[in-house]
Amino acid sequence: MQQDYGDVFEPIIDEYKIGEEYKDSLNRVIEKFVIKYDADGNGRVSKEEMSAIIKSPKYLEHLFKTYDHDGDGLSLDEYLEDWFTKKVIKHWRNVFQEYDIDGSGDLKGEEIDPYLASLNVFGSRARLVKNKLDADKDGKISFKEFENYAKVELREKLAEKCEIFHKLRADKALTREKDLEANKPVYNTGGMFKQ
Repeated sequence: MQQDYGDVFEPIIDEYKIGEEYKDSLNRVIEKFVIKYDADGNGRVSKEEMSAIIKSPKYLEHLFKTYDHDGDGLSLDEYLEDWFTKKVIKHWRNVFQEYDIDGSGDLKGEEIDPYLASLNVFGSRARLVKNKLDADKDGKISFKEFENYAKVELREKLAEKCEIFHKLRADKALTREKDLEANKPVYNTGGMFKQ
């Protein structure tokens, strides 16, 4: 039996040019979170639940310190942020280098304006985005500032897509218990839920 989820995460994969080859990997990541990591089925993975799986205390601490933004355990979007960030960092670096015309390692006004225009960001909105990008207010945007801004944008997109994912699961009455009964389902971000 197949349940159609639509293309929940595919727009993010396409936007960041992650590549088709990672869709199966993402499916496994979602499946692990929903079935294996979230032992109590509350939609969040505690440090205790994750420590039963991740044996490296150092990585476990890094994972929760970096991605558990609200301190109440990893939600699916926080967990996926780790996976996506590792995949999209190359895309962000390529975009940054494409617009760093003088090769200085920083984007200045004349370099950032074409990037914002490519995103259809103009006028007062462009000034607002530039202001957010230039965190240290030195008049130029370093790659670290660019990356930090992109991470916030990615986090917002993942939260939105995870909300859709959970709503679709609930609408289809696909609870964690039914997932477990179905003998290890595979979440397919290309639009299908296979049992």
